[in-house]
Amino acid sequence: LILTALAVSMTLNAACAWLPRPSAPRPTPILLTVADTVRQPCRMPLLPQSPTQGDVDALIIQSGLAIIECDARRQLAVDILDAQQTAIKEAP
Repeated sequence: LILTALAVSMTLNAACAWLPRPSAPRPTPILLTVADTVRQPCRMPLLPQSPTQGDVDALIIQSGLAIIECDARRQLAVDILDAQQTAIKEAP
């Protein structure tokens, strides 16, 4: 009787070894939306064909504002990427 139980137990264990192991479900990736403004290229102002001193002065101010705006968009994209990577790392 013991030999029969041992043989049945070994057969069941061997049969289970051929079955594929259940895998844990993959977590759904966390994707954050990116604002359309982040995807737009930075636009720098240009001088007109025959610039005056006033045009040059205005261009300096406009260029500074364009750089600040472009950097703000870049920072937004970086913040979104960082938040997404943090959420993925903290996901179960």
